[in-house]
Amino acid sequence: MMNGMVNNLVTFLKSVFTEPGEDKRIVEVLNEYYLGNNDHWQGATVFWRIDQFGNIHSGKVMLYDPATGKRVKEPFNKVTWFHTIKKIQGFKISPCLFGQHLIGKIDQGDNVIVVESEKTAILTRLAFSDGLGVATGGSENFQKKNCKTLRGCKVIVIPDQGKFHEWRSRALEIKPICQSIRVLDIMEYESRNDGDDIGDLIVEVWQNHCQSELLQMLKRSFSRCKPL
Repeated sequence: MMNGMVNNLVTFLKSVFTEPGEDKRIVEVLNEYYLGNNDHWQGATVFWRIDQFGNIHSGKVMLYDPATGKRVKEPFNKVTWFHTIKKIQGFKISPCLFGQHLIGKIDQGDNVIVVESEKTAILTRLAFSDGLGVATGGSENFQKKNCKTLRGCKVIVIPDQGKFHEWRSRALEIKPICQSIRVLDIMEYESRNDGDDIGDLIVEVWQNHCQSELLQMLKRSFSRCKPL
């Protein structure tokens, strides 16, 4: 889906993952998720919502700062939907996780890592070789009706800072359909700022070349948080 246009998020990712071979890995991951460009805002990213049958539900269009990787919110929050740009009247998005089309393609022993942000799903895929990142696209979207494709999966849920108890409660409702599900409290202990997510930690440790520190954080969280 990359068509040669400037993409601010891709520029940022390449500034973070700089070790030999990581540039190739970025391309592989972007192709997996069919990450797209859009000229609604110069440098914007499209996160296509594709289900397990290959149906495109829509695409969330977001603009990031290429230096910080943060969403551009000034002079206004630059996030919209592809169907809104195209002015499709009466369009309604049916439930679909970002990355849902990949769930049936992962190795049997791999984990599905559920996060809130689409960008963070990409970051977890880049950081964890045995995990597939999927995103709800909003805290309110982490609920049973939106997670039916997690049936039979080994699931790890990583809520944003401040959302652990809320997401753990919802995970209990999803538990019956999963092979296993575990909710990690890593952001309650390791976040640097209010509202941080695991993507912020991944960026920090990669920029400081201290990936082993993240592994230790995860080990501590795993020891505290047993499967539900």
